[in-house]
Amino acid sequence: MTILARHVDPDTQYRVKKHINGGYTYASTQPPYIDPDTGKKKYRHVHLGTVDENNKFTPGYPFFLSTPEERALLIFPEDWDISEATKLKRAESPQRRA
Repeated sequence: MTILARHVDPDTQYRVKKHINGGYTYASTQPPYIDPDTGKKKYRHVHLGTVDENNKFTPGYPFFLSTPEERALLIFPEDWDISEATKLKRAESPQRRA
C-alpha cells in the first residue's frame, strides 16, 4: 500500500479566515515560518482586521501597512463584505484628469 502526501496549495498562506481570540473575531492569514530553535515549519496568525457578526471586514493596521501587491494576493471568503478594503483600493489607484 502506497501512501501519497497531499500537494501543498501555494495559495493557502493568502486565504483569509476567521480567528476568534479573546472574544474578538479577526480576519487572519497563517503564513508559514521556520522555527529557529527546531528548524520545523510553523504557522502564526496575522490579524488583518476584524470581522463582525454580519461578516463585514474592517481593515486594521496590518492591512493598511501591507503593499497593494500583497493585498491583491489575499483571498477573502465570498460571503464576506469587503467594501471597506475595496474603498482603500480605489483610493490608491491613480486618478485620471480630464
